[in-house]
Amino acid sequence: MRRSVSSLKMPRASGGAILTEVVMLKIFWADRRGATAIEYALIALLVTVAVIGAIRAFMDQMSVMYEYIRAAIMG
Repeated sequence: MRRSVSSLKMPRASGGAILTEVVMLKIFWADRRGATAIEYALIALLVTVAVIGAIRAFMDQMSVMYEYIRAAIMG
């Protein structure tokens, strides 16, 4: 279901006035609910980079190992 922009509810101050972009930015900046998710995403990114780096560092040795295994299986 698509909603038009005019039907979206804008945050309002206690007096009913629509909050300005600056106030909304301050509220967003102070909100820490998503901080943990961002931290976990950064940790996952670092682990991924480390794994890719390790695979690339040992690629030649792994290739030799798998070729040895293939030769042993094929006879």
